[in-house]
Amino acid sequence: MTTTEQVLRTLEEHRGTPQSGETIAEGLQVSRTAVWKAVKSLREAGYDICASPKKGYYLPDTSDMLSKEAVEAQLAQIWPKEERQGRSLQILVEEEVTSTNRELSALAIDGAASGTVLISGRQTSGKGHRDHHFSSPEGGLYMSILLRAEDLPYDRIAQMTASGALAVLRAVREVAGKALTIRWVNDLYLDKKKVCGILTEGASDLESNQLQWMVLGIGVNYRTKEEDYPLEIRSRITSLFPAGERGEKIPPRAKLAAQIIKELLQQPLDAPELMRQYAQDLDQKGEVVNVTPIRLGKEQPQESYPAILRGVDEQMRLLVDVEGEQQALRFGQVSIS
Repeated sequence: MTTTEQVLRTLEEHRGTPQSGETIAEGLQVSRTAVWKAVKSLREAGYDICASPKKGYYLPDTSDMLSKEAVEAQLAQIWPKEERQGRSLQILVEEEVTSTNRELSALAIDGAASGTVLISGRQTSGKGHRDHHFSSPEGGLYMSILLRAEDLPYDRIAQMTASGALAVLRAVREVAGKALTIRWVNDLYLDKKKVCGILTEGASDLESNQLQWMVLGIGVNYRTKEEDYPLEIRSRITSLFPAGERGEKIPPRAKLAAQIIKELLQQPLDAPELMRQYAQDLDQKGEVVNVTPIRLGKEQPQESYPAILRGVDEQMRLLVDVEGEQQALRFGQVSIS
């Protein structure tokens, strides 16, 4: 870890509390000049690092700058490199992107390494399933992770979607202290409103029919407000910290990004255990849902029918009761509401 990363880690650990240059230098066993240079570098990167006379440097509690240094510093706190079992990570952060999935997929085609992570605070053309638009205003957390064939813990895309959902659920519980539920197949809900969407995309070798790489995209409504979204979806969505003016101490987005990365990559579960945990946190269990068939990528609302949601099986199929008979529904063939 560089001196700049170490200084940033110290400031993040003591957010809002001034740390003198001398104290930081002694703790890191570097010179005060090195600390000053690190602070200068961080400020140039966009960090709002304040200086209190005779007290030292600090990051204000309201600071939520997303940067490579911030994510790496947070990640180093919770998952030191020596515990990563040789797994390499490359963190990329952009202030604005068209879509983290789209831009990381382009990097994958150009040869980007497995473990490359692209993070942004705003998307101009966020992607949802079946080319639906994913509203991505400033204040959200949008990230995609590239995994190549040798690092994919599962051989089915659906199970990676499940793994991503569980990673976000555990990370939000750890960082924000909030309990989410999973809405089959790729959304997470807070208090019955959508707070996160997940999209997996990949490329296969046509000759071998083997998956070459996969991009797992995650979009979290972090500290966005209701008015940030189109009117037609406002009643159905929420964010982890929708107001921000309530006086609560809001963790920086970099902390959640780091926790998601760790949860997703640290201990891959085998498929049966993964799906058992996914089913455990499934939303709408025991409730009547509306099932809508999909053909050629389009929903067929005129053919919708009610069903009681029972759970999911190991193949990620949704198990429902329809007039006393159980059905196993595949994603891509139906949607539910």
